[in-house]
Amino acid sequence: MISDIQMITFPLSLNVFQFITNYSQIVNTSLIGFAENRDGKTCAVLRQPFILSQREATQQEINEEMEQLGFRKEQDEGYFTNSNYDIFDAVPNNVLKGEDGHLYFIDTIIFKSGTGGYDTYHSLSPRASK
Repeated sequence: MISDIQMITFPLSLNVFQFITNYSQIVNTSLIGFAENRDGKTCAVLRQPFILSQREATQQEINEEMEQLGFRKEQDEGYFTNSNYDIFDAVPNNVLKGEDGHLYFIDTIIFKSGTGGYDTYHSLSPRASK
């Protein structure tokens, strides 16, 4: 596949453009537009290029990259926050180490901090501890 198109649900209060601009290292995407999902929520439609990768990133590599970007690790593996944004599922099978040596976050979940993202993630993710 040459490129993937993912739909990522963002709360309406989240400035999607600001997040993509500030954290392009994490999302490595371009904004295509907006759509409504089957639950009636507005979603940003993002395009993410095909990533040539050597392997999955290790959790240690992910932790170090997130720390360099100003995020701190929270209690669950793959959960990081900078008090503005919460990022979930930043785990090896969702982060690739590209042939260029960079990390590519391909299937992480992003919420504006304080909007209930933690509870939503825990209620829906099979990875979250119940």
